[in-house]
Formats: sequence, C-alpha cells, structure tokens
Amino acid sequence: MPKHNFWALSRDDRAWAGPDPPGVAYAYAPGRGAVHGLKLLEGYRGIIHCDGYEAYKTMTRAIRGDALSGTLAFCWSHLRRQFVKIEREAAPAPAPVAHEALDRIAQLYAIEKALRGRTAAERRAGRQAHAQPLAAALKQWFEAKLGDLAQKSETAKALRCALRHWDDLTLYLDDGRIEMDTNAVERAMRPMKLNAKNAPFAGCDEGAEIGHCWRR
Repeated sequence: MPKHNFWALSRDDRAWAGPDPPGVAYAYAPGRGAVHGLKLLEGYRGIIHCDGYEAYKTMTRAIRGDALSGTLAFCWSHLRRQFVKIEREAAPAPAPVAHEALDRIAQLYAIEKALRGRTAAERRAGRQAHAQPLAAALKQWFEAKLGDLAQKSETAKALRCALRHWDDLTLYLDDGRIEMDTNAVERAMRPMKLNAKNAPFAGCDEGAEIGHCWRR
C-alpha cells in the first residue's frame, strides 16, 4: 500500500516579537524523501529548523552545496527525548548520565523561558551571556562521559548524536530568531495525525493534492 505524507512548514515569530503572523502550510507529497522537501523549499532563503531525520540530513548536504541558500538548525527536544527514553527504560535502575544530561538541558530551556517574547537582539544577548557558557560546558561533559561508556550503549549513541549535530544544535545561541526546538511544527502536525484515519484523501493522491492548505 503506498504511503501518503503531508509535510508541514510552520512559522511562528511570536517568541522573538517578530512582525509576521504565525502560520503553517501543509503540503502533500507521495513520500518522505529529501527530493520532496527540496522541492517544497525551492527558492526559499532563510533559516530551516528540523530534526535529525535522515532525509533532512540529505537536504542539508544539498543546502550547503548551494542547491538552496539556507541556514540549518537542529532540535534540542529530539535530543532530549533520547535521554528521557534511556532513563525510562533503565528504571528502576539509575541512569546517571542520562539524568544529568536532562538536568543540564533543562537549564538551557529555563534560560529560553526567561527570554521568550524579547526581541531577537535581546534573546541573542541573553543567550550569549547565560546559555553559551552552559552549552560549552555541556559539550565538554558529553565528550568526557563518552570516553567512559561502552560505545555500543544507547547512552553513548545519544552522546555521539549530540556531538555530531553540535554546530546545528547550538546555532540558536547566535541568532535570536531561532528556537531551541521544532515543537511549533510538531503541534501543527498533531491534528493531521489524529485525523489520518478519517481523512477523505486517504489512499488517493488526487484528493491529497487538493488538500494542500495554509492555516493561521
């Protein structure tokens, strides 16, 4: 049975007091491959915020090869979920590295909460003063802990994931317009997921094409 997918492109500048209204565009594609994402972003110039899904990584290589002019940022929420899963699956045994990683990431989120609604310039200044030192210390801690762990463990995999994507995870520190995570677009996709079984275009490419929409 063929897979049918909606891609969501969300914009919400309220966190940094931006001038444009929030909105989300839903676009149908017959798959989840990078070719579909690149087509949707054709001609786009600006920040692209996503998670670590493999197709996005392929898009990143194209973006950085000048197929698109974009700045890519990765999602702290997706990284955080890896440590949440490790701690949950270890229970009732302790998972000290995952637990401390969650505590350190929570400190970064606390700074974001305090800066929400400030201008982009104010958010950047606050992040540089308060979050940048915490992020630098977190990276050093990740590197140190990685050397102590069994390299095939889930915790080691999570640490390697964080370090591999570090530049894109910390891009937000230098740009007040960028959020720490992609939760806004995930919230926008929730109604689509909940309605998938009842959607009239299910199993029908033509109906899904008609279903393209933009919502504020």
